[in-house]
Amino acid sequence: MAKGKFKKRMSSPVTTTGVPVAVLVVFILFFGVPAAALARGGHPLLAAVVGFPLAAAAAFWTFGRILLVLAAFRLHRRGVAGVLVYSNSPTWQAHIEREWLPLVGGAVVTLNWSERATWRDTLPVMLWRHFCANYRGSVGVFRNINPAVIVLRGLRQPLVFRFYGPFELAKHGDTENLKTLEREMLEAVGAAT
Repeated sequence: MAKGKFKKRMSSPVTTTGVPVAVLVVFILFFGVPAAALARGGHPLLAAVVGFPLAAAAAFWTFGRILLVLAAFRLHRRGVAGVLVYSNSPTWQAHIEREWLPLVGGAVVTLNWSERATWRDTLPVMLWRHFCANYRGSVGVFRNINPAVIVLRGLRQPLVFRFYGPFELAKHGDTENLKTLEREMLEAVGAAT
């Protein structure tokens, strides 16, 4: 692959804050209004089928808010500002352990992706699964998820810093994206503690 194509492919947005409100409004209008009209018109089964995506999205959103409330009570009270997930990859393990952990080690819960078979359903694991593993709205799609840092911001949508692309670019000599994203992540963790 040509270096230019690689850089273009790897420079996708890596910090996410969730679904924009406008998208949620369109989603509600697209599924909610027809479902309500069908229910009023005497078609409850069809209304249920059309309204199911809306109910599923509402349940997913509500579960996320419950996780954030639990994180506010359980983690923030202990001084934990987020979750760091990384693996034993030679591309980033030494860098993360040498550069990040001394700075944010006490402010984040650390999960090792290489040891995920031993993960229990703890609050940090559920936060990671909900806010990071569901990449760009695709539930259960594991892309660009490791290494990643989730910075909790109370009940607001957490910031998710995805470092896979910047580390891949750094491996090929372009460290600018990695340094920029690291600086943003460290500032966000500092602001959240």
